[in-house]
Amino acid sequence: MEPWKVALDEALSIDELAEVDQGLVNKLRSAVLEALEWCSNPLIDEDLRRNACSKFFSLSMRFLRLLVRTRVSKVVEGAETRGFDKRFLSLVVGSLDTFASVILLGLRALEGEVLCKVVKPIALRKSIASPGYMVSLPIAEACLLAALGYVKPLIVRNEMISF
Repeated sequence: MEPWKVALDEALSIDELAEVDQGLVNKLRSAVLEALEWCSNPLIDEDLRRNACSKFFSLSMRFLRLLVRTRVSKVVEGAETRGFDKRFLSLVVGSLDTFASVILLGLRALEGEVLCKVVKPIALRKSIASPGYMVSLPIAEACLLAALGYVKPLIVRNEMISF
């Protein structure tokens, strides 16, 4: 059975998050590399190559987008993160959770930015922000950096500011 079908069937068939291991990812990558080789073969009719390869890569990207979105939606709904993309899925969920908190309770600065406390040294606006510094960041940037562990947005809880 094709690795594409195996991954998609597993992802769609169960409520829990199917574990997509590195072996399956390697099989998918090998299939794409084989297609790239076929697509660059000058002995095959150019129109045939162009049409077949265009369709193959278009379907491959649609498949991968569906697989990633399915995995993300299951994790957002509470499934345990696991598989080769565990860290990525954790970052996505962390970013979404932080985004929700910041939208509702984030301490806002000018122009809708959110105030954050720097946790790990990071280069921001052509300088290094050290742990303990307070910075004002656009909401999306604050959420991403918070998910990565570089900052903690200031959140208003019971009329007190916390991290």
